Amino acid sequence: MVLSFGALLCLLYACASSSPLSSIWPREQRIYHWQDYSGTFYWRREIGQDKKGHLTSKSLLYSPNLGPQQPVEKAIIFSEIGHIKGRSVLRPWRAQYHVWLEGQEYFVEQRLDLAQRKMLLKLRSPREAWNGDQEVAFPPGKVFCYVGQLTECLKGQGFLLPAIGQRAGRLNLYLIWEGYPYVQEQYPALAQLFTPAVVEYDGELGPGLLRFSVSFAGQAFFLVVNERGQLQKFFWVAQGISAEALDGFEQQAAARQQALIDPSPSSPVATEAINLSNPVAPPVVSSPTATAVRKLRWVGNPADGNLGPSGRWP
Repeated sequence: MVLSFGALLCLLYACASSSPLSSIWPREQRIYHWQDYSGTFYWRREIGQDKKGHLTSKSLLYSPNLGPQQPVEKAIIFSEIGHIKGRSVLRPWRAQYHVWLEGQEYFVEQRLDLAQRKMLLKLRSPREAWNGDQEVAFPPGKVFCYVGQLTECLKGQGFLLPAIGQRAGRLNLYLIWEGYPYVQEQYPALAQLFTPAVVEYDGELGPGLLRFSVSFAGQAFFLVVNERGQLQKFFWVAQGISAEALDGFEQQAAARQQALIDPSPSSPVATEAINLSNPVAPPVVSSPTATAVRKLRWVGNPADGNLGPSGRWP
């Protein structure tokens, strides 16, 4: 029997507590070298679980010159773990996203309304149209993954690790853009919160490196993972975006460099407690190198789908 989306959410709500999925997300923090049309950045991600068992991911995108205390983008995403008839599953729950475009802050909080099968949005931005509350109904479907948590979500849906083992696999799903509606400021073709997509195994990039394509809205990006399903590289060629995990030595060097900028004794990613009901204030930008904030930069003709503004996934 095929479950409707509503039945799926109700079952998940009843059983989203502890799950065998806990073992596939060991807590980790990694730094990636990020390149896009705006320049070069560090992208720092932390994956783990909170005290309530939610899969949690935090990310910071920041200039090497300014450090993580003055990011150009930041996000925190929560998904709930559950199971249906012995099968582990994952569903979106809540997210916050900040981006600074032309030096101005854009903020959105997303929260699942299970009873109404909607995503509730709270917006704060310099634009009048992008302030206040919005509601977006879920489309019919079974698999929904936040873009900024995609690799981990594909694990939680029981797809990624079997596909790695079999060197084959295909999955239909909906991408959820945690930066919606601001994502359309950067990518005009992506004017919806939910985007239908197809994930497919796409071959080996090198020893122990497996590539998966993610096709959506006439575009595609690529996830490169290791045998454990951990994200190693990311490419979105049409948007000029590439990210690659730093090795152990490079991560230590990056951490030392940031310690010179931010001498605080603890990591802002590891210690930052984001209050979901009271968004954090934007960073104070005082450095003359603060031009690293996102700029609206269009490449090609959006009507033709040839998009290339600066921006980021996930």
